[in-house]
Amino acid sequence: MSDVAFEGKRAVVTGGNRGMGFGIAKALAALGAEVCLVGRDPHELEAAREAIEGEGGSCRSLSVDLATIEGARSAGEDLLSMASRWDILVNCAGNPPGPLLLETDLDYWDETFAIHCRAPFLLAQALVPAMIAGSGGEILNISSTASLQSCRGHGAYSSAKAGMNMLTRTMALEWGSRGIKANVICPTAVMTEMGKEVWGNQPVRAEWLLSKIPVGRFAEVDDVVRLVLFLVGPDNTFINGAVIPCDGGLLVGLVDGPPEER
Repeated sequence: MSDVAFEGKRAVVTGGNRGMGFGIAKALAALGAEVCLVGRDPHELEAAREAIEGEGGSCRSLSVDLATIEGARSAGEDLLSMASRWDILVNCAGNPPGPLLLETDLDYWDETFAIHCRAPFLLAQALVPAMIAGSGGEILNISSTASLQSCRGHGAYSSAKAGMNMLTRTMALEWGSRGIKANVICPTAVMTEMGKEVWGNQPVRAEWLLSKIPVGRFAEVDDVVRLVLFLVGPDNTFINGAVIPCDGGLLVGLVDGPPEER
C-alpha cells in the first residue's frame, strides 16, 4: 500500500482515543488521511490527537457520549460542521462484556445496544448523504467473534454486536449502488490495554480460549489495523456486506473435537 494511500481522504474513527480505535486512526493518519477521533474522554482524546499530530498526521477530536441519542446526533452535526464530507466511517467505540443474563440490568443492556448499534446507525444517517452526493465512501464496523458464537457472560454484548453485523449488511445492500461499501470485522480477544485487563483477570478462561485458536495467540491491534486498511482502502474495489472474522481460526477451533477423538 502506498505511503499516501489515503491522501485527500477524511476519516472518522469512533473510540479513536484508545486501543484498536487509536491504532486504526494512527495508521490512517500516517497514510495521509485527515482523521477525527470521536470518544467520551476529552483528556484521552487530546492525548491521542497530540500523539498522532506528533508523528506528522492530521487529526482532530470530538468529545461526545455516543451512548446517548443526543450525543450521537450532535456528533454527526459537529462532524459536518468541521467538513462538508467525510469519506470513511470506522465505528470502533464499545464497552466491555457484562455479567450473566440473569445479572444484567437494563441500564447496561440499553447502553450496550446504544453504543454498538444505535450510534453507528445515527452517525451513518448523518454522514452517508454527503458520501452519496460525492464519490462514495466506506463504512467499517468493528464487531466481535462473540457476535457469531454464543459466549457465557456476553448476552447483551453478543446480541448488540450481532445487531451491528446485520446493520452493516443492510447498509451494504441499501447503499452499495450509491457508491458506499460497508463491511464488518469480527476480532477475537485483542490485546489492547482493556483486553489484557479483562483476560488477565480470567486466567483459566483465557487459557481455554487460547487453546482453541489454531495460530496459538490472541489478536494484536496491528492484526485488526491491517484488515481495516485494506477494506477501506483503494485496493478493495468489490468486497461489500462482508462479516469477516479476524480470529486466528478460533471459530473453526471451537468445533474441533478433543485430541483423543482425532
